[in-house]
Amino acid sequence: MKKTTTNHSAWAAMRCQSVMIRAAMTLLLGMVCAAIHAQTTTITYTATEKLDRFEEIGYFIGAEAVQSHTYDAATQTGTVVYEGTVTALGSNALIWQYALTGIVIPEGVTKLGFQSFKGCTKLANITLPKSLTVTESLVFDGCSDLANGKL
Repeated sequence: MKKTTTNHSAWAAMRCQSVMIRAAMTLLLGMVCAAIHAQTTTITYTATEKLDRFEEIGYFIGAEAVQSHTYDAATQTGTVVYEGTVTALGSNALIWQYALTGIVIPEGVTKLGFQSFKGCTKLANITLPKSLTVTESLVFDGCSDLANGKL
């Protein structure tokens, strides 16, 4: 009868490799999840005053929270950074925002909801993304100064 011998050092090396592979996979999964969660959307605008309406995230579909909102009164420019990927401006998102004079809607936004900009009488410039596929009715109703739209 032949005696079977076990190579303990080989078994220990395989066990160590298995633990290292699991640790690497866990780290990689954590990095992927963090990258997905860290996605942000930036909307820039011009206005005669800071527009707090941008902070009502329920109107910005896909936004999880406002990461930052800055406004420079000297240049009349504002920048809003949302955590998450904004895919649509909901109904009445910026309705009656008289101070709004211009806005850049970022790529990734596919829809402008019902009356999104209704009554923004000073809105004169808007840049729309190529990703935009749906505009519901009365989106620009009452935007009497709207002269420049860019795709």
